[in-house]
Amino acid sequence: MLREYVDISVDGFESTVGLMNFPMLVRVSEEKIKGFHYARTAANGTDIRFTDENGKLLPHDIDTWNPEGESLIWVKVPYMMKGTRIRMHWALKRGFTPPVNVREDVWSDYVAVWHFSDAARGQAEDATGYGFTAKMLGGGTLSVSDTSVFGVAGAAAGGKLESLDYEARYPVRGKFTLTGWYMAKNVTTFGTAASALFGKKGGTTP
Repeated sequence: MLREYVDISVDGFESTVGLMNFPMLVRVSEEKIKGFHYARTAANGTDIRFTDENGKLLPHDIDTWNPEGESLIWVKVPYMMKGTRIRMHWALKRGFTPPVNVREDVWSDYVAVWHFSDAARGQAEDATGYGFTAKMLGGGTLSVSDTSVFGVAGAAAGGKLESLDYEARYPVRGKFTLTGWYMAKNVTTFGTAASALFGKKGGTTP
C-alpha cells in the first residue's frame, strides 16, 4: 500500500461546463504540497499514484521529475470543473507492488504528444505510445531550451522537426486540433517556408 497522500482540488476554473477525460497538469513540489517530501518517494517517482474521489485509479504521465524543485505530472481526470478533487499517493510500503499505471492512457484521445524531455538526445518521444518519435531532418539540431512556459522545451535550429511515417498512418483529413507553445526567434520570417509551424508533407501550407 501507499502510506501517504494529499488531496488536490481544482481552482481557477470558472467555466460552468466541465471537461471530460481531461489531461490535467499537476505541479508537484515540497513547497507547494504540504507534507510531501521527495526523499519518501521511489526513484523517478515510480510509486506515485492518483485516484479520483471514489478511489478509482487515474492514469498519469510524469513529464518532468525534479527532486530539487518542481515536478510536472499530467493526470487524466474523468470530469474536471472547479472544485474537482483528486488524491495523490506516495511512500510505498515495503513488499507492496502499487497498481499498474499506463502513462499512454493519459493520451488515449490524442494521435501524438511530445514533451521534449528527451530533446538533449536530439529527438522528441511520442508520449501516446503510437511511436511517432520526432527527429530533426535536413541537418538541423534539437536541444533543450532554458526558456519555456513550463517544464522542458525543445530548441530546434535549422532543418525541420518531423515525425516519420505520420502521414502514412494518420493522414490529415477534415478538422483537427494542434496545441502547444511556440516561440519564433526570427519573427520577420514567421509564416514563410523557413518558419512554418505545421505543414503537409511536400509543402508548407496546412
